Amino acid sequence: MASVLGVRNLSKVVAAALMAWTRVGRDVVAVGGDRRCPGRRRRRRPHRDRSVRRLGSAHALAGSLLSYSLAAASPVALADTLVPAAAAAIIGGVSLAGGKGTPVGIAGGVLVLAVMRSGLTAIGVPPFAHDIVTGAVLLAVALLDAGDLERRLFGLRRALAAARDRKSPLA
Repeated sequence: MASVLGVRNLSKVVAAALMAWTRVGRDVVAVGGDRRCPGRRRRRRPHRDRSVRRLGSAHALAGSLLSYSLAAASPVALADTLVPAAAAAIIGGVSLAGGKGTPVGIAGGVLVLAVMRSGLTAIGVPPFAHDIVTGAVLLAVALLDAGDLERRLFGLRRALAAARDRKSPLA
């Protein structure tokens, strides 16, 4: 078992080194971020875009075949982790409108949620109420972020209207 863990950890280190220090790795990271990014850095390689998509599809197929062969697929397998992960990101400062957020902020959001759940458990709050309190905290964060969201949406509407006016043949 230890040799399997060693091989897995070694392969992670090798993959991280390839992604960080080779041209192929930087191109793969750029393709994963945004399709326009490689072009901005004068690295447009459509064949690499297709190969990255094929590789991702192959990994998805492998995962589905593995779960099929183990007969262990469950539709609710990660249901308990999705909402807390999103909540931690939002509490940690990731804007609902996008564009900002840091790993340190997300770690802070995880810490806030963990302390909140531990505190609720310590004072004897029933487990079903933990989700209600988490939802209330998310609602408060969303309301605090709403001013920024409203400003961004207004700017987007203004930009779309300006673009529509430029394309109008009657103007």
